[in-house]
Amino acid sequence: AIVARSLAVPAVVGVDKITKIVRKGKRIILDGTHGNVIINPKDQTIQKYESERKIYMNFEKELLEESNAVANTRDGKRI
Repeated sequence: AIVARSLAVPAVVGVDKITKIVRKGKRIILDGTHGNVIINPKDQTIQKYESERKIYMNFEKELLEESNAVANTRDGKRI
């Protein structure tokens, strides 16, 4: 948990008994950004998380595309 937090990696920790709590075939949402586990979420909650996931995936894609861009200083020198 400490390493994940220091690297800004989303994680859910402290749920060692989750397999005993959640029955087979039930849906769960693991929200690593906030450290939450949502068991048997309502359709509205699923839609909210799917929407947030799409936004995050688009953001990540844009960052990856920009990471390959040429970087220049303000005076035009290439970095």
